[in-house]
Amino acid sequence: TTTSSNQAITMQMAAAEDDQAAFDGVWQWTKDHFQNRVQDKLLSSEWGVDDKNKEILTDTNTTSYANVQAALGLIEAYEKWGDKKYLSQAKILISDIQIHETRTLNNRIVLLPFTTQLNAPSYAVNPSYGDPYAYKQFAKYYPKNAKFWNQAIKDYYKFITELQASSKENLVPDWVTINSAGRVIQSPPNTGAESFGYEAYRIPQILSRAYQNSNDEQAFTILTKFSEFYQKQLQLSKGNSDTVYAVYSINGKPLVDFEDV
Repeated sequence: TTTSSNQAITMQMAAAEDDQAAFDGVWQWTKDHFQNRVQDKLLSSEWGVDDKNKEILTDTNTTSYANVQAALGLIEAYEKWGDKKYLSQAKILISDIQIHETRTLNNRIVLLPFTTQLNAPSYAVNPSYGDPYAYKQFAKYYPKNAKFWNQAIKDYYKFITELQASSKENLVPDWVTINSAGRVIQSPPNTGAESFGYEAYRIPQILSRAYQNSNDEQAFTILTKFSEFYQKQLQLSKGNSDTVYAVYSINGKPLVDFEDV
């Protein structure tokens, strides 16, 4: 089993390692197995085996995180090797992400996690799926829609800042629910709204890249608040990283008794 998210990150790793043959192989396999939706050119989510042990798409819906990262990987390939085919394929993804995986709710651009939630009274949103550095690259290389993606950067930072402000430890939930007015509302129980864990842990990584590549002060401000929480945990454990736990509540209480740093 593999996912479109795994494929996208592997593409980025190949570009970072300057391995064009590996990149081309991964991207070709990804297109052959994931990019077969009729209604758009977005990647489906998961490839695996069925109950007869036959390899098939096991989830034909999309994952916006994967599509954002795949488009960014293609841009990185274009910057690395200069072949315009990568940029052309990135633009196809960027366009369909905007059309099918975003919504503007009360003048706020929101990246939805997948395509089946369109035009609903409320939306489950994964804060870790957004990526301001990717959006900046989209605006640069797709100038036709630069206004949209530049606004998406501002709205993402505002969104994360608001979520941090609602937690006494400046943590961000794995999932939140947003209504059609663009406001975070009460989520159903057991949907990730009360935990800072395996989803939200991506946010510091994403913002670190935004700061490293763009010297983005908004990213740095948010990262500083995450850092303060981790420093506090290390102080409480007297420097023992084994007690920096894998999942916390939004207010900083450990929800598991194991680490996974």
